[in-house]
Amino acid sequence: MALFDREYYRDETPPPRLRPADRMMVTNLVILNVAIYVVDIFLGRQHWLMASLSLSSADFASPWLWWRFLTYGFAHMPYPMLEHIFWNMLGLWMFGRDVELLYGRRELLTFYLVTIVFGSLVWASIAPPSRPGRADPETSR
Repeated sequence: MALFDREYYRDETPPPRLRPADRMMVTNLVILNVAIYVVDIFLGRQHWLMASLSLSSADFASPWLWWRFLTYGFAHMPYPMLEHIFWNMLGLWMFGRDVELLYGRRELLTFYLVTIVFGSLVWASIAPPSRPGRADPETSR
């Protein structure tokens, strides 16, 4: 009798899976990010959507702009820099699926949004100050 044939050693329960009707949260996040990117491409060469979603170090001192601490996570370098959004979404897809299967949809979304806000707070606190009303050169490319 082999070790895995013993009844007390076998794990008969299947691994937790999402129902086929449910779309993974990672898929929703990738679709949302790509949709925002595509809309920005079709709105013109000024990329005003990405500029309004992007974060500036001056936003830290402007409470009416604190919504940018979340939205900057959905702003990517404008077209034709396709590799920026490609590698971001590939990394999200590769690692996010495992995290979602391990912890669940809600926890993944919470983790994603909290890390966006935490990253923006860290960046805004250590970035060189910019003049209010002007975007940083790094975020406006």
